[in-house]
Amino acid sequence: MVTRRVLQFVGAFLPALLLAGHFSGALTARAAQSGVAIQNFAFNPTPLTVTVGDTVTWTNMDTAPHNATAENGGFKTPDLQQGQSASITVNTPGEYTYICTIHPFMKATLNVQAAPTTAAPGSAPATTTVAPRPTVTTAAPGSAPATTTVAPRPTATTAAPVPAGTTMPRGMPSTGGGGMAPRASILPVSGLFVVGLSLVGTVGALIRRRAVR
Repeated sequence: MVTRRVLQFVGAFLPALLLAGHFSGALTARAAQSGVAIQNFAFNPTPLTVTVGDTVTWTNMDTAPHNATAENGGFKTPDLQQGQSASITVNTPGEYTYICTIHPFMKATLNVQAAPTTAAPGSAPATTTVAPRPTVTTAAPGSAPATTTVAPRPTATTAAPVPAGTTMPRGMPSTGGGGMAPRASILPVSGLFVVGLSLVGTVGALIRRRAVR
């Protein structure tokens, strides 16, 4: 019974322990260790570039004591005897010039870079939308410009006026304004004239016949 409860307990908490170990390992992997040797009255390597959160360790290899002190007061190690080491964790980005205050001619540079930012899991990368640029069409050099053809408007035609004193042909009397009158206006008058002449001739013939009798 006890063994069964122990197994249930382990089974319940094992995933949480593994997950915590995973995140702990991930955080530990991000921080790096860097070392600087103090030997022959010099710091080596220099310059040294690290990232915020990294740890830098100085080890004195000389018989004389040394330390590492930033000129701007950013950090300072204790005086180190031969074989001793001192470490600091850098948390502020920047360029640090440091010296050994016991031997000021010993000088070196430590460059601290900002930690890279990591996007949250599953987040989409940021996108930038660029507005489309307007397109300008330029005519090729030497090409003729576009032309628009306009249909000509109809022109009214006016008959030339007939000069005064001109005799119009029969059946086409003058309208008084120089224009031509239609023939239909004169045809009834000429017809009546012919009928009148015929009646006059007929009546004259009848009168002559009675006079002879």
